[in-house]
Amino acid sequence: ATELCPTYAPYWFLAGHIAYARGKRTDAIRFFETAASRSPLNRLYALTLLSSYLEEEKRSASPTRRKEFFEKARALLASLDRSPYPAEEGHMRQWMRNYDPENILRLRAAALSASSNHPTEES
Repeated sequence: ATELCPTYAPYWFLAGHIAYARGKRTDAIRFFETAASRSPLNRLYALTLLSSYLEEEKRSASPTRRKEFFEKARALLASLDRSPYPAEEGHMRQWMRNYDPENILRLRAAALSASSNHPTEES
């Protein structure tokens, strides 16, 4: 389906779930990233991707990979928080496989720290 209509986000999202169910987490993340980029205001796609990043951060044995997934998760959550339609906690609880409020607070604290270390032109 993704070959027939490569711009249709729901196909990519479904392909991500199929890959995830088959244990192909790297492919699943790539498919979820594509779905989220094709439909950037879709909170379900973004929160599923955020969940996948956090799972991979937890599973990775490599400190470099853990940091990479943490940074991707931090950037994605910061982007969601700036969105005209930010994800609410209810959405997170419902749509994230591994919802943990402490993880969300940790990401938001890192985003706040990063933004204070790099002031914008408006500051």
